[in-house]
Amino acid sequence: MSTYEYFVIGVYLVFMLSLGPITADLKGLIAVRIKPVSRDWKRQRACPALRGDMMKKFILFMMVCAAGFAGVYYFMEQKTAPETAPALKTTPVPDPVPVPAPAEETASKPESIPEPQPTPEPESEPVTYDFEVRQGYKVISSLDELAEYAAKDGNKIRMKPGTYEVKKTYYADDPKIIFNFSGSDNTFDLTDVRIEIDTQVYADMPNTKDVHGYMGFNMVGDHITILGGEFEDIGEKVGPRGANEFVIMGNDFTMKGSSVTIRGSSPYGYGDMYGKGRGAFVRLQKHALMSVMGDRILIEDCDFKVFTYGHGIHMHGSQDNVFRNVKMLGAMRLTDEIYKEKTGPAAKHDYKIMFPPWMQGEKIPKGEMLSLTEDGIRAYVRGTNKEGETRNTGHVTIENCTIVRMRGAVALAAASSATVTDTTVRESAGAYGLPSNCTVRRCKGDASYGPLVYIPYSNRRNADVELELVETDKDSGDHNLANIVGSNHRIKITYAGKTRPKSQRQIVLGSTGDRYRDDNTDEKELREKNYARAVTLINETPHPVYLTEFSSSCEVISRGSVKDRGDDNDKERP
Repeated sequence: MSTYEYFVIGVYLVFMLSLGPITADLKGLIAVRIKPVSRDWKRQRACPALRGDMMKKFILFMMVCAAGFAGVYYFMEQKTAPETAPALKTTPVPDPVPVPAPAEETASKPESIPEPQPTPEPESEPVTYDFEVRQGYKVISSLDELAEYAAKDGNKIRMKPGTYEVKKTYYADDPKIIFNFSGSDNTFDLTDVRIEIDTQVYADMPNTKDVHGYMGFNMVGDHITILGGEFEDIGEKVGPRGANEFVIMGNDFTMKGSSVTIRGSSPYGYGDMYGKGRGAFVRLQKHALMSVMGDRILIEDCDFKVFTYGHGIHMHGSQDNVFRNVKMLGAMRLTDEIYKEKTGPAAKHDYKIMFPPWMQGEKIPKGEMLSLTEDGIRAYVRGTNKEGETRNTGHVTIENCTIVRMRGAVALAAASSATVTDTTVRESAGAYGLPSNCTVRRCKGDASYGPLVYIPYSNRRNADVELELVETDKDSGDHNLANIVGSNHRIKITYAGKTRPKSQRQIVLGSTGDRYRDDNTDEKELREKNYARAVTLINETPHPVYLTEFSSSCEVISRGSVKDRGDDNDKERP
């Protein structure tokens, strides 16, 4: 037996031995009668001592009782909980497959309690997010951090999803730039990130003589990638001079899966009828979406909205750029609405056109749609890169793009060459403006508010073009279906419409349209600007063909009628 068991048995024996005397004292205590109030002061004085003696015996009695009850309880527990129980008779069953017991159950239990060991520090749980963070990416959650990492090299940045409001510029040394991406070899994952630029930020920029120095995002580093991101201008404030939302100076820039909406320009609502560039009749505060001067630029799966007087994308001397799966939307309005204005440039100039020069002084025509933007994807002849080198704009590739309501949609006439495939243009003032050595396949567009195709420079060569004219119920203006100059082109225009077009629009070989219309009567100069030589035209539309006096040695196969004023042209029906 254990020490505890011996102790309990001893207490129990003491209890049994003392039970008799304690019971006798209790009987004597009950027999004593003490009055609560007595005139016998001696009797009253004797009561406290008597009471104390009896109280001590009573407490001792209670202690012995408690010990006795504990002993009884102990032995009763031992009796009712035997170590072994009789086995039950059961029907024999096959032995189950043995399953190993957990390690803590099979291990022998130590006879003594082991010394306590220090509790190990809990391992920190990995940081988790409710958005995707790919391996190797650093998470940021503020525009200040974005501005910081934009100036560093070799980082992969994941910006926490949410809406971020731009209320300031972030570089004291050049407050004309909101974000300066001067670092190289960086990737910025902006999936589910929305960056709103208050146009007041542009308005607060300092005024300088640098017309093109104002920008939202300056991509001057090389190998920069922007993934996702929604960028939108909030408000209609304008900067002191022209601005570009994005300027791409670095090489090998990629923007994929992004959307950009730009606002804020002046004048807005009149196109270029009050001038462009130097000598404009109003102060120009244009706002373009993207200016490109770097090489090997890829813009893919992007959605652009241009609600300003300015270009969508304009290239200056850049090489080998690709625009794939891009959607671009501009804005137009009916000219009749201008006459409702009581203030502004139109009212100031008595609702007359002031530009181009050959239309100066003419009343704004009613019933026509006016493009409020400039060109969609535009190439300039040349430009200067960040190293200060001036060069001509190189090859441009456009694949599966949709451009709607821009002044000139695919405006590549000044590029060195181009490839355009699977692209659609609608409701623009000019659909396809093409350069030398271009290939156009599986592309289509309408001629609602401007020509379907135009090659405006007579020194352009070897364009190979196949276009489909789209049927439309929108039609206004007196423009041609096509204006073609240059040499050795092959141009095929088909029509899949089920109804005859509302207006008969000419396909003109040997004219730039209105581009050089003036009072010039110099035959030599007019021929130099407008000649078309050795052009093959396949016209499968019901529209007529017109060969001007500046056309020669052209071959025309036309479903529509043909009018020939040129030299040595060959004409036949399909």
